[in-house]
Formats: sequence, structure tokens, C-alpha cells
Amino acid sequence: MEGINPSEIDVTVSRAPLEMELQTFEALLPDLLEKNPGEWALIKDTELGGIFPERNDAIKAGYDKYGNQIFLTRQILEQQPELFYQFLQAA
Repeated sequence: MEGINPSEIDVTVSRAPLEMELQTFEALLPDLLEKNPGEWALIKDTELGGIFPERNDAIKAGYDKYGNQIFLTRQILEQQPELFYQFLQAA
């Protein structure tokens, strides 16, 4: 069997974890800052899954709504802290 040349792989079909969610958050941020500063956004793909007063509320809602799929919770702040990835997998 012949090997695959890495230059022939179409990397545009894959995406980095949370790439779409981060882009969605950035697009929504001006409106979120106006209406919900300091609260927590829950985002899955391009969907705003909700706004929550506490981080743990957003995380719980994410697992309730999306199960073991990747989703983003991000505090609505003008200056965003460095992103920390945390992936949990059910046993």
C-alpha cells in the first residue's frame, strides 16, 4: 500500500477544538458586554446556549444540554484572560 503525502491532506475540513465557539463568542462579545458584563456565556458551535451568573452554572448547563460534546464557557469581559482548555471524558 502506498503512503499518503502529508501535503495532500486537506486540513480545512478539521478544526481546532473550540475554534468555531471562540469565533462565535468574539462576534457576540460587543452585544454581550452591553447587556451581560461579568456574566458567563455558554456556546456550542455557533449557538449561544445561555447566559449565566456563575461559571459553574454555565458548565452544568453545558453538560445538561450538550452532554459529553465540546462546548465553551467564557466570562463576558472586555479583556479576556488566556484560554485554558479542559476536556473531561465520561468514564
